Amino acid sequence: MTAQIIENKKINNKHFSDAIEATFNKYNSWKAEKAIKKGKKPKDIKSKKPQYISTIEALFTTFILKPDSHIYRPTNNRQKPYTNKYSVTRYPNIEKTILAFLEDLEVINQDSAPSYKYRTVGVSNSSTFSLTQKGKTTISRLAKKVNPENIKTAYSFHDDPIIMREKCGHNAGGICTKCTNRSICTNKQPIKPKGKSYLCYDFKKRPTFLNNSVLVEEVKTMGKQVNSYNSALSGHTVLCNDKHGLQVDVTSKLKLQRIFNSNPNFKKGGRFYSSQTNIGKALRPSYIIDGSKTVELDYSCMFISMLYHHLKIDISGREDLYKIDGYGDEFRLTIKIITNAILNIKSASGAISSMLAKMDLYDKEIEAGKIPDVDKFDGLQYPIGMDTDSKKKLIKDAIQHLKSSEISEFVFHKVTDKNGKVTNEPIGLFLMYRESYIASRIIADFQAMSEICIPVHDSYIVRKGLEGELRESMTKNYHDVWKTYPMNIK
Repeated sequence: MTAQIIENKKINNKHFSDAIEATFNKYNSWKAEKAIKKGKKPKDIKSKKPQYISTIEALFTTFILKPDSHIYRPTNNRQKPYTNKYSVTRYPNIEKTILAFLEDLEVINQDSAPSYKYRTVGVSNSSTFSLTQKGKTTISRLAKKVNPENIKTAYSFHDDPIIMREKCGHNAGGICTKCTNRSICTNKQPIKPKGKSYLCYDFKKRPTFLNNSVLVEEVKTMGKQVNSYNSALSGHTVLCNDKHGLQVDVTSKLKLQRIFNSNPNFKKGGRFYSSQTNIGKALRPSYIIDGSKTVELDYSCMFISMLYHHLKIDISGREDLYKIDGYGDEFRLTIKIITNAILNIKSASGAISSMLAKMDLYDKEIEAGKIPDVDKFDGLQYPIGMDTDSKKKLIKDAIQHLKSSEISEFVFHKVTDKNGKVTNEPIGLFLMYRESYIASRIIADFQAMSEICIPVHDSYIVRKGLEGELRESMTKNYHDVWKTYPMNIK
């Protein structure tokens, strides 16, 4: 179900090993040639050969097992559990350059988003690649020499209801394996620390252990809810249009997982994901649940509203929270994206560079005569022809707007540890946890009615006749969590 391939053991096949070695050598030559053309000295990558070999092996394995699959490698973020779209390795920068190399060889084709040769890591969440006919022929020849059953035993896909992402290590406050530092753990058989309870797996199939019995029970309860929801799906039929406009049964693709970010208390992230989570806003109205049309409701300006409500500030009579003096309605969506970026990035320079990169890609699609995909760019929208200085001014004005507001303390949020060390810790992941906690309560309300509620972060989809019940549940649960003012639901 999840988008992560887990390496369990080495594939022992000479043809397979030779193909990987030959690809690495060709890549090395290609990389050196590119450096020379730019007048630079080629870098020696032999010291990182194991990482390159591991990445190539994972890519080849994916194509052998799923020759019609789409390689999904957007950013360092591997949390999106798409069906048939695999984020393959744990070395994103290496994987990015290898994909550019394979594209140059015409082994793969871009399906969506800019080519890896022309884009920046971390900009898009929807870049996919698939095999060309040449690539399929090559992989088919290799597959005949490698028994796919051997590959299936070496790589697997796991579907634990609760996933903890990112690093492990004794310093992580309870996420422990044999490793003694915060570097990536490569142990295949982590040892259970004395007195600690097994909890769940992370993306590399490493167990997470905790010595807090209360927290263990909380996480087990979360897992039971997810499993209960997934089991109940079998009693329903959910249809949805695919990208070609064909109505297909997506019931099995709605199975959920909750994915947390590295945090010993499971208080970061925790959003619900399914294979349908990121199908795009345009397709969501086509959902049919048990033969009935559907309705979708969402919280208005939820992230930024939660910060105001955390400080007990009533914003019910205020204008649009994404409105900035000097900018018209045509900038609203862009200001919203910038605001969310500010809450999820450590510094102003990071927010500026990230947003400029995204806006540059948006402009390139416009210049190429394309209509930018709304979901790929998160609804990015601003007047065509803005120069870099104007874009920077817009981003800086959005930053200043937040810094001069009542929630300024959460802008590039800082925390102080027990040793007095101050570090930047974006508030976004904590807000995601609150959002996901509210979502869990809304889902539970509909489970109690034996109904399906499809969560999409801060919005929810139910059968059309249940709109009143959904609005009531969203209002009640938001109020119960924040003990505060009414929230606008649209």
